[in-house]
Amino acid sequence: MADDPTGDDTSDLDLPGRHGLTPGWGRERLMATAPGQVAEVGFEHAPALFRSDRLPEEVREAFADLWDATAAEVVDFVNVHGVERLRTRAGRRALWRRLEVLLARAQRLAIGLGHAYPLDMGRWGHRTVGVVGSSGVAAGEQVIAGASVFTGPTSALIITFVGAAMTELLEVYVATSARVERYRFAARSPSVQTIAADMGAVYGASGLGSRPADRRVIEEAMRVMLTRVIRRAQWRFGDALVPIVGPVIAGAMTGSAVTRTQSPPLREPDELERGRPG
Repeated sequence: MADDPTGDDTSDLDLPGRHGLTPGWGRERLMATAPGQVAEVGFEHAPALFRSDRLPEEVREAFADLWDATAAEVVDFVNVHGVERLRTRAGRRALWRRLEVLLARAQRLAIGLGHAYPLDMGRWGHRTVGVVGSSGVAAGEQVIAGASVFTGPTSALIITFVGAAMTELLEVYVATSARVERYRFAARSPSVQTIAADMGAVYGASGLGSRPADRRVIEEAMRVMLTRVIRRAQWRFGDALVPIVGPVIAGAMTGSAVTRTQSPPLREPDELERGRPG
C-alpha cells in the first residue's frame, strides 16, 4: 500500500489538513483495499468513546480516519499473508513492524489534535476520559477472546488489533490535552513542538531538559514515544493471542500517563510562542 500522505518529517507536527488531507482519507484507503470488508471492520466498530461527542468533532473525524487507515493495513496484511499468519507470534511481530510508519505519523497527529483541540474538563476529567476509553477497549478485547479468536471470524481479529493500536493513540491525545491544560493554567500558549518534546519526556525520553525544543529534541521524543506505543500495543496480547491487559490495568496505565503530564516543569518558550501577541 502507498505510504500515508502526512509527510516524513518527524519535526512537522501540524495537523494533517496542512498536508492536503481531508476528512475521509482513511475510509477511502479502506475502501480501496477491501471494499467488501468496510462494513465489518470500519470505524463503526470502534469503541463507543471514539465516536462519542465527549470528544471534539475534529478529533472524532481524525480518529475515524486513523481507525480506517489502520484497518486497511491489517486487512492488506491478511490478504497477502493469510489470517493464519496473523495468529502466529512471528506474524504479529511482522504486522507491528509494518504498522510502524503509519503509527509514527498517527502519534504526531494525536499530539497535534491534543494541542489544537484539547479537552476542556480539568485534570480529573482527562483521567476519567482516558481511563474509561482504555478500560472499554480492554473489556472488548476480552469479549472477543471469549468468543475464540482462533476460530472466530477474521473481522474480529482485525478489530482487536486495530483497537489495540487506537487505544494507545487515544491515550496520547488525552495526555497531550492534559499537558496543554497545564500550560494554559500558567497563562501560556505553547507551540505544538514544545508540547511534543514534553510528551516525549512523559513517555520516557531522557535528556530533553526544559529548554525550547529543537529538531533533535523532537525527533528523540517521537522515537521514544513510538517505541513505547508499539511495545504497549503488543503487550496487550500474550503469545497465545489472548488479552493479558484487563480493563482495570489498562485504565490504570492511561490514568498514570495523564497524571505524569502534570509533573514536569514547563518548558521555556520557543520562538513561536514568544512571537505570538499577548
